[in-house]
Amino acid sequence: MGAWNYQILCDDVALDVIEELEELDESEDMVRALNIHFDNALAKPEYIEYTEGVSALTCAALIDAAINGIELALLTDNEEAEEAEQAEALAEQIAELNLFELRDKAIASLELVISDGSEINELWGENEELYPLWMGNVHAVMERLRRSN
Repeated sequence: MGAWNYQILCDDVALDVIEELEELDESEDMVRALNIHFDNALAKPEYIEYTEGVSALTCAALIDAAINGIELALLTDNEEAEEAEQAEALAEQIAELNLFELRDKAIASLELVISDGSEINELWGENEELYPLWMGNVHAVMERLRRSN
């Protein structure tokens, strides 16, 4: 597992997703990329691999930030880190998109991420100290998305 803390962007895969999304210029490309990450997570509901789980979680957190405002404590252990700035900029860009369909896919993906059939959930479950904090962050994003209109 390439994570160094329980916050959502404290993971090598999450930073790869951020980098990938930053390179996209067109709104259509951004929507397509976000959809692909969610579709990859939703494609095999019986078992979601680590990379697909982290990718979906990262995209869901960005959509949450775009809709509800950024909550850096959910995303990073260092609010001055480059990933915090990147997330804020991406959230602003994503806020300009039609997020209704993406929000529903984000919630469905997060439900799989925290399920028994999720590699990321299994791996975090092995860390008795940080697992509740990681799970709390995922639940916070889900609830923020559910409350958004």
